[in-house]
Amino acid sequence: MNAKDTENEGQGIHVGVLDTLGDPIDSFKQDYNFESAHDDYLDHAERDPIGHGRDVLSTISMLAHEAHFSTFQAINKDEDDTRVYGGNRAKTAQAIADAVEAGVDLINISAGIPHECGGHCILGREARMAAEIDNLCIVAATGNQDNETVEREGVNCPALVDSVIGVGGYVPFCSADIDRSKQSNQWWLENGNIIGPLCGQTGDCCSNEDCKTNRREIPWKGNVSFHNTAPDVLAPVIDVNGPSLSEITCQTGTSFAAPIISSLLIRMLGGIDRTPSTEEIQNAIRLTGDQIDESDLIKMNEAAARDYLS
Repeated sequence: MNAKDTENEGQGIHVGVLDTLGDPIDSFKQDYNFESAHDDYLDHAERDPIGHGRDVLSTISMLAHEAHFSTFQAINKDEDDTRVYGGNRAKTAQAIADAVEAGVDLINISAGIPHECGGHCILGREARMAAEIDNLCIVAATGNQDNETVEREGVNCPALVDSVIGVGGYVPFCSADIDRSKQSNQWWLENGNIIGPLCGQTGDCCSNEDCKTNRREIPWKGNVSFHNTAPDVLAPVIDVNGPSLSEITCQTGTSFAAPIISSLLIRMLGGIDRTPSTEEIQNAIRLTGDQIDESDLIKMNEAAARDYLS
């Protein structure tokens, strides 16, 4: 990793995205400082069967656009095309090993496999070795629970592995008394169990008030149960896009929380003058994070984490 100034946006950092995205089209490669594609883990030849990998990569690049990227297409779509899963444990583990061989500094895994293995399957072992021996920073989504009426699943593998940075989700609601309009700078959403207004992340929707006065950060209802392990950190679960703040579409899930943490880490790692261990990075997140409003769990404080490592 090359050290840069504290405003670094990923310059000198090589990022692996282990997801549904295979070899992107040429224009996509140019837009995202593309390094290499690894797409021999799945039987099908589609570049990105559901667009999930593209969205994850876009989120990371938006916040850390100077980084360089490689893709590892080891994640498939499920039978009803609505969720992604880790596919074959051995092939997903091989993708992690190949990421180490490709020299990536950080890999984002916005997917997982049910936790029955306890982190001791081939995938869990490979993730542990990559993080602890090869010093690969692995950021993984903890998983989503679609049906709240059934027994809740635990954190997925590899996010449940101790040396992997597991990312759960929270929702930043906004209670400011502002009319629904483009001028409010709030996000107005009606998406399943998330109904706006939400914090638009601009910091200026409440002209004469501190944003914290009206913001309520609560754990996302779609999180899996954290009975088998607690996530290292939470991040917003909302992937927002659209022509304006009042005309937007969104996706929700820890798939979109993980790349936010990856982006912040990429920026942080590019802005310090040494290469920290994965354990140091985890400690920086855990010890400097800010508690969200309605939970003992934390969100990442990028500046404080960088100071801790520096």
